[in-house]
Amino acid sequence: MLLQTARQSLVCFFLLFVSISFSFADTPIVPEPVIVEQTDFDLSESQTTPNLYVENNQLYLCFQTKNNEGRNIKILQLDTEPQFFTTFEDFCFDSTENPYHPLAKSFGSSKLLFWQTEDVRRADTSFQQKVVTYDNIIPSSYDFTEIAQFNNYPEADIFHPQFEKTEQRIYCEFYSSQSNDQSNNRYELSLRSFDAEEATTYPTNLHFSANGRTALAPYGDSLLLIKSWIVCTQTEFPNCVEWATGYKAYVIYENKISNIYALKSFDVNSKEDQPTDVYRAKFAEGDIYALASSRELITINYNQMRFEPLVHLSAYVSENVNRFIPIQTIDHNMIIVENESLSDQTLIRFDREWNFVDSTLLPFEGDVSEISEFTYCPEKDMLCYAYSTNLFENDPVKRIMLQSVIFNRDLILNPPPLLPESFVVNQNYPNPFNPTTNIQYAIPQNGNVSVDVYNIIGQKVTTLYNDYQDAGDHEIEWDASAQASGIYLIRVQYEEQTKSVKSMLVK
Repeated sequence: MLLQTARQSLVCFFLLFVSISFSFADTPIVPEPVIVEQTDFDLSESQTTPNLYVENNQLYLCFQTKNNEGRNIKILQLDTEPQFFTTFEDFCFDSTENPYHPLAKSFGSSKLLFWQTEDVRRADTSFQQKVVTYDNIIPSSYDFTEIAQFNNYPEADIFHPQFEKTEQRIYCEFYSSQSNDQSNNRYELSLRSFDAEEATTYPTNLHFSANGRTALAPYGDSLLLIKSWIVCTQTEFPNCVEWATGYKAYVIYENKISNIYALKSFDVNSKEDQPTDVYRAKFAEGDIYALASSRELITINYNQMRFEPLVHLSAYVSENVNRFIPIQTIDHNMIIVENESLSDQTLIRFDREWNFVDSTLLPFEGDVSEISEFTYCPEKDMLCYAYSTNLFENDPVKRIMLQSVIFNRDLILNPPPLLPESFVVNQNYPNPFNPTTNIQYAIPQNGNVSVDVYNIIGQKVTTLYNDYQDAGDHEIEWDASAQASGIYLIRVQYEEQTKSVKSMLVK
């Protein structure tokens, strides 16, 4: 309603920040939304490709804008006290560059900006991909030092690049083309390295086929690239009938592959069973890798160069999962589960020993098309993410929204269940039964509870429960294998109250 009123009164805006919290032991914290005006009051302007990052405890949002004059890249410097608001903003280019899909990255003193420009000289949809360094807080074209310009690649906008820093170099992995590999590898990726301080790019360009996202990790003065692989092991003309797949680690030193390790391998019946994304997260105890295909978290034994299982997530998630994103907070380990629908993201919390604590759905508005990386700010104990969405039906204009989840040591993600108002005993089920049945009851407050079974002549047959019990709903199973067919009375006593139900055992 707020957005409709703003549009009708021509009060234009381009970025909506919403900061939320879940249930606390104290009063819930739900700050009011902050609305920032749309650029030049242009209702036609769309914002896409959100990129959220932290530098020196300062939060930045980089995104692409598009209006009737073309595309540009804009970066906002954000403050979070007492709530999100923009402290500085600027465009990166004039109208001549027409940039696509920006990605800003900071490695200490090395600040990088990656973007793509459409090559208008070609008939097909091809892109030039560029990397520059900059010194100022907010990058601008006057501040750029270009260190890399990659060749033209069709459909390069479907794949975001990755950056990683080793002791000597910064590596950039970027999309080059769809793969012609006869296996299930879908993408051709290229890897370049450069010295950001000297603004120079090393000449060697490595190429990899992959079935999804790879993971990059520093490995001393080398780079570790981890990806899945697949190969046919038995062919019966004209098709392959047996496949071997798994994960490999490529050790890259000075843009040359110095070693390859098989981290894990197993047999599959189809090339469609090749694993997909590998996601790396930095934890205090070391790197953790999330494997979406097998729904598990692993670590790497670097001495033996093999996977070591950490947590299997099948009990907490469905089979149709795009990827897992591990995040470590001050007090907990968390997993963000990205499901098939972008607006269906689940946050699962564990303690530091990976025992389940609680879970909740993350909030989104509108028809979500893109989501940034999830960014944790330890100083605020706060998780942030940005996403591009259509807020109105049949409206092509996209808005970027920034959402925060404020944590607290007393945080309860799922609110406690409502306690029953009175003492209730339900009819056992099934009834008649053979040989087991379930007895459900509810107590409004903590108290002493006993559950006894009597036969038709009033003799006690068994005691199913006799102890102090917490308030809430409870269920007990009775196995009557040792009893004869007949009618039995199940009596539940809660403090001074007693209720009974009749049951029939039929053998």
